[in-house]
Formats: sequence, structure tokens, C-alpha cells
Amino acid sequence: MTDRELCRRFGENLRRCREGAGLSLDGLGDRANLHRSEIEKLENAKREPRLGTIIKVATGLRVSPCHLLEGLDASPILQETHRV
Repeated sequence: MTDRELCRRFGENLRRCREGAGLSLDGLGDRANLHRSEIEKLENAKREPRLGTIIKVATGLRVSPCHLLEGLDASPILQETHRV
């Protein structure tokens, strides 16, 4: 997966979890201590999530960060990085 695809998949997972929890962008923003526009950018793959943001969002959703990372596979990226 490319970085763009990773962001897209993360955003899909985030939206699925947020909607499954019955939360609006504002509701999750309040719980995660993030502005709704930040969550919207993450859901639409307009911003790459940082580790601290992943933890905040997961805490706001009351899920493990693993739920937000489900299906992400960076192995092709890692293989290119480690070529000799």
C-alpha cells in the first residue's frame, strides 16, 4: 500500500468506527479533544494521522487503536525501504 492508500484505509476505519458509535464529527471531536475539521480531514485522507492523534481518536471512540489500523499493510513500503 502507498502512503495515500494507508491514509484512505485509516479514514475508512475511522468513519466506520465513529458512525458505529453513533457519534457526529463534533461529538467525537469533543471526546477526543480534537477539532471536528481535524477528524474530517483524517476521514477523507486529507491528513496523515500522527501516533498521538490515533491514540486520542481511539480513546474518544472507546476502542483499541488496532480498530483504526485494521487492514493497513505497509509491507511493500518496508520492502522498498530495506532493499540493499
